[in-house]
Amino acid sequence: MSQFTAQSLFDTIATHLLTQGKKALTYDGTVCRYRGTAGTSCAVGCVIPNKFYTEDIEGESVTSMLKHAMASTYSAPLNAFLLNDLGPHRDLLRDLQYLHDEHAVESWEFELQSMARRLNLNLPEVLQ
Repeated sequence: MSQFTAQSLFDTIATHLLTQGKKALTYDGTVCRYRGTAGTSCAVGCVIPNKFYTEDIEGESVTSMLKHAMASTYSAPLNAFLLNDLGPHRDLLRDLQYLHDEHAVESWEFELQSMARRLNLNLPEVLQ
């Protein structure tokens, strides 16, 4: 059973993105990463505990990362975390990853509000 609910993930990620206020990118600023420069992390990266993080996940979408976990590609603890805790929320995480990677930072607040309405989620305090 996941340690997260859709609401808790949305609250954590929305708050993280709007507080961070910038994308998590490679040093040259061209590619989004789960862990970027200057301590940044992306929508999905911010909910992956440091003890599970590995460079092996970089360059993978959350959907692809979950497929790799199903094939036991990563360490057993990371595979278990991905499948048990993030897997049940794959669609929400995919949408939040897309928001981080493809939308301008300036549009994040509007996009998160729209997503909350569409998914019948409450707005976290940072969006009220």
